Amino acid sequence: MDLETVLESLLALLRDKYPDIDMAADTALDDGVAIDSLSRIELVMLLEDHFDLQLERADLDRLTTPAAMAQLIADRRSVA
Repeated sequence: MDLETVLESLLALLRDKYPDIDMAADTALDDGVAIDSLSRIELVMLLEDHFDLQLERADLDRLTTPAAMAQLIADRRSVA
């Protein structure tokens, strides 16, 4: 799965989870969506299930925007 495909799939997933947010690749998850620490953990679990990968605790800091998330997912999938 290439980066563009990952981003499109991720944005669809996020728009389903947060239908009231105008989600774009550069939406700031902390400020724009106000995801707290519990929501971030739930989001990680959703990403792991959806993209069939394992994220590390250190990866949480990289989940700042959908574009950054897509890059992290693409990086993890290329290593797997």
